[in-house]
Amino acid sequence: MKTVERLEDMSSRGRLRIHQQDDGDIIVAVQSESDGLLQPGDSVEFCAPFSGGGRSPRTLAALKALMVAMEEDNIRAVPLP
Repeated sequence: MKTVERLEDMSSRGRLRIHQQDDGDIIVAVQSESDGLLQPGDSVEFCAPFSGGGRSPRTLAALKALMVAMEEDNIRAVPLP
């Protein structure tokens, strides 16, 4: 399983978390933090074609690209416009 997380731009409380499971399915979660504790959030799952779902192949590909973009943003700070 691979997980990428990115804090939101407007505060240090909100985060976008994307999990890619070993079977290729991707789970997208939006969570917040309160008093130093990660709060339960909402999530959605998109399945890889070979694992019993796969009705959203372009969405799955875009989420994989988003994971790469988030990793790159986490590595180097993006200057403000």
